[in-house]
Amino acid sequence: LSWLLIRPVRKYSLKLSHNQCISTKRMERWLGRVAVVTGASAGIGTAVVEDLVQSGMVVVALARREDRLQEIKHRLQGKPGTLHPVKTDITKEDDLKKTFQWIRDKLGGVDVLVNNAGILIDGFTPEGNIDDWRKMYEVNVFALGACSREAINSMKERKVDDGHIININSIASHRLPVIPGTIPYSSSKFASKAITEGLRRELAAQKSKIKV
Repeated sequence: LSWLLIRPVRKYSLKLSHNQCISTKRMERWLGRVAVVTGASAGIGTAVVEDLVQSGMVVVALARREDRLQEIKHRLQGKPGTLHPVKTDITKEDDLKKTFQWIRDKLGGVDVLVNNAGILIDGFTPEGNIDDWRKMYEVNVFALGACSREAINSMKERKVDDGHIININSIASHRLPVIPGTIPYSSSKFASKAITEGLRRELAAQKSKIKV
């Protein structure tokens, strides 16, 4: 997907406007296709949802804060694409499976998954609460894996061979922790990176063109 562009700054508007034209042309084949975005109620997740709806995709926005999802839907009314806000706790597998089944029944299935949800809880390891570790791994690792599994199965069931799995990660996945209190978070992001690279290799070994 080529929609991940830096938003324009005025003095560079001509150059970025040209890039946006190229991006729009490349996005034409995704018109009407289904994208799922986790952690969609704020920050990067909301920005991704907005860009995909603007590009004409059918977007399923997942988050626990239903009121925020409804606000986003209201704001995007009249845009080329469609937004379906779905309250989902991605750390609960039954809830997650019900959501993906709803997508199959109502929209046909998933073509793009954006694993954006993530949390950071500060805490030094010696004094840290293991429950905080568990919460971070539930969202940053386990939910990412479960969402990827459901999306890939949906793609394979429908013989979709041009699907995308996009994992929003952190620079914390590329180096050892330098900020005190971030060891648990960094370790979860290293795990996320391992899942991403491993999944890409597994799909390549299966001769699948699904991109990760």
